[in-house]
Amino acid sequence: MRGAAVMRILLIQCPCAFGTEMPPLGLSYLSAFLKTNNCEVVLLDLNIILYRRVSEENKIYWDSNRGYCWYLLDSYEKLPFLNREVYEEFVDEILSIGIDVLGFSVQNTSAIFTLEIIKRIRLRDPAKRVILGGPNCYNIEKKGDAYFRLPHDLQKFADVVVVGEGEQTLLNVLRKIDSREELNKCKGIAVPIGEKYIFNGFAAPIADLDDLPVPDYEAYDLESYTNKNALPVMTSRGCIMKCVFCTDTNFWSTYRYRSAENVIAEITFLCIKYDRRIISFNDSLINGNYRKLLEMCNMLIERKLNILWGGNCRIDKRLDIRLLEKMRNSGCAYLILGIESASNKILNFMRKGFTIEEVDCFIHNCYKTGIDIIANWIIGFPEETEEDFMATVNFIKAHGEEIKRNTFSTLTINQFSYLEKHKEEFGVINDTPHLGLWYSKDGLNTVKSRNLRLQYVEVMEAERSREYGIVRQEIDK
Repeated sequence: MRGAAVMRILLIQCPCAFGTEMPPLGLSYLSAFLKTNNCEVVLLDLNIILYRRVSEENKIYWDSNRGYCWYLLDSYEKLPFLNREVYEEFVDEILSIGIDVLGFSVQNTSAIFTLEIIKRIRLRDPAKRVILGGPNCYNIEKKGDAYFRLPHDLQKFADVVVVGEGEQTLLNVLRKIDSREELNKCKGIAVPIGEKYIFNGFAAPIADLDDLPVPDYEAYDLESYTNKNALPVMTSRGCIMKCVFCTDTNFWSTYRYRSAENVIAEITFLCIKYDRRIISFNDSLINGNYRKLLEMCNMLIERKLNILWGGNCRIDKRLDIRLLEKMRNSGCAYLILGIESASNKILNFMRKGFTIEEVDCFIHNCYKTGIDIIANWIIGFPEETEEDFMATVNFIKAHGEEIKRNTFSTLTINQFSYLEKHKEEFGVINDTPHLGLWYSKDGLNTVKSRNLRLQYVEVMEAERSREYGIVRQEIDK
């Protein structure tokens, strides 16, 4: 390997509807991996920079319930703090760094802002190489001439799109750019050929996640994030389920997990180096492998790390009260549940793999053991009737303080999800490029009806929060 850096790259996170509590984990992994392979990396989190600059009253647009404000064009254009000067100022900052290769992480909620930035970069410095990647860059079904469309046609402004897991693929791309080789044989990317994008086939996923380095947090001002005590940690990639609206299984290819020893070593390092005592597991689900989960809990107890932790969790009978008690003793302070609906009919349509009765039992057990529950709900799934909606409303009311916080979103039909591929099966029509502007064939499930229901539960949650509080103080500190 050469003594000089293989390539310089600026990795950028544009503003989106989340990510103010902690630095972005995906870019931190990319940076660490590239640096260990002789690359020079600069990280730029425009999301937290913009969040810090806006007024206190405008910070509400980073609440989890406000995602639609960022991915629906009509709503995005009404964001009161965005204007030409904001875009130009950020472009000035990007260009002043003087790096020729720019990598953007793309999510549904960051796509429009990313587009505005890239279009201005193309006008001011056309020689810049633009690479797109992230959770919304996987929309490929086959090798060769493929239907490939990113939100708001972002792909039209990119030189390369990294499809799926990014570390090794991005390194390969940088090496080929550095050596002036053609990219059309590099696995895991799509490249423009004329008016089309040619996909070169999927790259092999990283076989052993223990081989990944500790994420790079050195470039961030950690004090600028809202949670001063927390950092994200990944213990697995992928998911063991295939909910019809979700695309995690598609993006990560297979479910893989790190060894408990490797995870504990990273947590220990982060606690010592950054003096953090809250670990937010970034997995699609923390209980995809029960042997690994139990090992991790035992190690946390034995080594007396005295941390608090939490993450996404799937309702499962195997996660009984004895295991929940073990998790609590190891520091588990909260679990995030994708319940989505309190109607068994809707849960069955979603292919969630559990019943609302099992959810009820699980929440009771968590409350008994002192683990806080944050519940995610989807409003307006196809086939949801007023009766189904009210089942969700009544379930939330019935559980009072047992659920510490509820977050709500209306259904977006993600590209290449099962739901998107089988719209006829669910009676859905989506004749616009916007993922949230679908309606049902019978005309009963519309953007308006979903938003009315969303407003109802948001008001209900605000009233409930005042009565019970949102989360335990120990999590918020």
